[in-house]
Amino acid sequence: MGYSDRDYYREDTTGNSMGIAGQSMVVRLIVINVVIFLADWITASGGDHWLFQRLAVHGDTVVRPLQWYQFLTAGFMHSHQGLWHILGNMFALYVFGKPIEDRLGGKEMLRLYLFAIVLGNVVWGLRQNFLVGHFGQGEALEWATIFGPAAGLTTLVLLFCLYFPRATINMMFIIPTPAWIVGIITIALDLSGVMYRNAEIPSIVYAGLDNYAVGCLFTLAYWYFGWNFGRLPGVRGLGKMWTSLGSLFSPRQNIRVHDPERDYEDLEEEADRLLAKVGQQGESSLTAKERKVLEEYSRWMRQKRG
Repeated sequence: MGYSDRDYYREDTTGNSMGIAGQSMVVRLIVINVVIFLADWITASGGDHWLFQRLAVHGDTVVRPLQWYQFLTAGFMHSHQGLWHILGNMFALYVFGKPIEDRLGGKEMLRLYLFAIVLGNVVWGLRQNFLVGHFGQGEALEWATIFGPAAGLTTLVLLFCLYFPRATINMMFIIPTPAWIVGIITIALDLSGVMYRNAEIPSIVYAGLDNYAVGCLFTLAYWYFGWNFGRLPGVRGLGKMWTSLGSLFSPRQNIRVHDPERDYEDLEEEADRLLAKVGQQGESSLTAKERKVLEEYSRWMRQKRG
């Protein structure tokens, strides 16, 4: 796969650390998905996947506050009827998610991916509970169940096409194809497969049209308005608070030393603003001073990686 790259982009670098903590955010997400998939498979008893039932979203989840965590956890659940569902999802997550992580940073990529999953599942839950209702008749009444990262993956695929419209991807590892065509094919194939599987077992829903619609609308708004969750009021403050809480459990230092990370936070915030400007107005909209800021940020990131 090839995609346009810049010398400056937003990145939460992990350095050369070993283990999952030293991997990119996309790789961490893939590892977490695989671990949960294996846990669901190992703990299943006689075809009863109790972990799946506790983590997937059900039609009545929206009216059960203690189960609202399912709006998030359902995005990490995959079909236990085979490997193709999780393999396809993880392949799409890596192919389309890694360039987004390189451009926006691991934390921002994670935030928008998870937000899309939660939003899509909430919309599906509201429609299912208040408009659709139960499945079946008599004693066979049951709520539909939904799972999978459809909204999150739709967001990454569409955002990739918007950020890198001239990029090409080698389909089947042979045929160079424009990224936007690959994105449309990916979503269309996934959607058609979902509709076919949903028709087989109406009560078990791989994804709903709600999820795809939410993923598309959210992505278009995110791109058009130049959103960045990291710049929302309070988000950066919460990060600092978390860091402060962590310092309570670390050995105290008698000497106050200069922390370059604090200087980096100001540079990072300005770089985020400028990258959003580039996304909206193009690179030509940058002033000479703004270009120097991004170049300085790029040098800082390369030094940190090295």
